[in-house]
Amino acid sequence: MKRYQITLFILSAIATLGAMCHFFPEDGLTLTLKFPSLKEVMGEESEEEPEISVEEILAMSEKNAEIAAEKDSLVKFFNTSPTRFYTPNNDHSFFDPVFKELEKADSNKVRILHYGDSQLEEDRMTFILRDTLQSMFGGDGQGMMPARTHYTFSMAGSASGSITRYMIFAPDRRSGGNKYGPFGDFVRLYGSVRLNYRQSKRTDAKRRLFNEVTVVAGNTSGKGLSVTLGDSTIHLPAGELLTRAVFSVPDSSDNVSLSVSGNGDIYGVLMDNKTGVAVDNIPMRGCSGTIFTAMNADQLRSYYEQENVRLIFLQYGGNSVPVISNTKHVSNYCNTIRKQINYIQGLAPDAKIVFIGPSDMYSRTRPMIPHLVDSLKSTANSCGAAYWDIFGAMGGKYSMSKWVSKGLAASDYIHFSSKGSKLMASRIAESFKLYYEYYLWRKENEE
Repeated sequence: MKRYQITLFILSAIATLGAMCHFFPEDGLTLTLKFPSLKEVMGEESEEEPEISVEEILAMSEKNAEIAAEKDSLVKFFNTSPTRFYTPNNDHSFFDPVFKELEKADSNKVRILHYGDSQLEEDRMTFILRDTLQSMFGGDGQGMMPARTHYTFSMAGSASGSITRYMIFAPDRRSGGNKYGPFGDFVRLYGSVRLNYRQSKRTDAKRRLFNEVTVVAGNTSGKGLSVTLGDSTIHLPAGELLTRAVFSVPDSSDNVSLSVSGNGDIYGVLMDNKTGVAVDNIPMRGCSGTIFTAMNADQLRSYYEQENVRLIFLQYGGNSVPVISNTKHVSNYCNTIRKQINYIQGLAPDAKIVFIGPSDMYSRTRPMIPHLVDSLKSTANSCGAAYWDIFGAMGGKYSMSKWVSKGLAASDYIHFSSKGSKLMASRIAESFKLYYEYYLWRKENEE
């Protein structure tokens, strides 16, 4: 740097300092510097308080139990509680036809189906509904078990033989055609298989007793299927629709062993009582509930009619959340769900349908959950189906973080833990019981 440049720099610095001394106050300035948080920099969620705390959810059981069977108290629950059923036109008598049928369950079996995604695996929500309904209206047994190795909280199943599993909800495991049976999941048999079912070794599992075993099969060919239980053998002839082999077993049976031989598809094995409530757990990992219209109508209708199905839960939506990023996606999904509900209603006109929506998932990358929940609620109601809101019942937006911190949900911020599944299913069951209380109150006071 040349001498004149150094001189100019020094003179400029002196002039700048002089200007600062002239304009700045003598007592100086106080500056406050603010930096973004690490979460803001990394793009993580702010941990907003949910609308309902986990503590309030945990206490809800006691609050529900305290509600007297009086009209005003019950109607207030139906109109305001986040754990109520959202019924079409806010009709508090929506379940009356179901209750009337359930009250006859001491002489006639009534079946309830719980379809859903992976939240239902291992029977971890359905078993609460089953226990509640069977304690209210009678019945016992596990309901449907697949004809393959399978475990639930209460029962374990094993299969030894040459079988291949097919699922309509897994694109790479489809069989071709649309005959997947009433559960969308079956095993194809060419030869023979031994099926064994026994009580779970879990010490906290309820002992499941049954006196009737039904093998549900179809799409049989050749000489059909032969099903043997003990000294009894039932032959199922060749045919494409559903066939059933029904066995009576000693009262209070808690295990069974079957042999099946021939060519055909085995859709499931039902372990029920001859009367009372039977509840089938039907988990479909990765499914969004959009597959029913692709299932054979005659097979579904046959099962719904023969088994006196009067209530169907459809628990879906969580697997669609990651791919829903705008209102058009929400609209498209809801339109598809509308088609599924309408399809099932046409096949089971005597059954009431309840759609159970997705939970919170705690992520900025899934901002459409509140809008999706509201839209699904509206869609179900417009179809004449009820809606039960897991998202609202757990506390709404960002509540999943609280559930994870309390051990009620897994670290993936998607699935409930066993404890959380039991808690959420209990909320559904308790709400259903209150609708029954209201039904009884009206019966008593209208007579």
